[in-house]
Amino acid sequence: MITKEELARRLKNACETVCSAEAELTEIDAKFDDADHGFTMVKICNAIEKAIEESEGTIQEMLDDAAMAVMSLNGGTGRKYRKDVLLRRIRKGCSILPGTGCNRRRKKASGKQSTGYVL
Repeated sequence: MITKEELARRLKNACETVCSAEAELTEIDAKFDDADHGFTMVKICNAIEKAIEESEGTIQEMLDDAAMAVMSLNGGTGRKYRKDVLLRRIRKGCSILPGTGCNRRRKKASGKQSTGYVL
């Protein structure tokens, strides 16, 4: 079972990875939109990291704090979408990181249930 400290470490590492890709995300977004994706993702990651550092409760409370921090951000055309997706993923017990999928209770080829979480 994962501890709160381990989950916090993994989330912070994921945020660091996203922040390090800011220029690349901005460059890609500039080809299709307004070139604010890198900036927006860094803003989201900074909010998540701050919420994790300040959270004093359980794992669920830490995730709720992170979700609220993201939802309170201003800007970006996808704010409502981010909020809805983030809350839905947290409620399902999935990773909150885009592109990681949700393997919770997915049947394996053997027919057995998998209860592992993707983080």
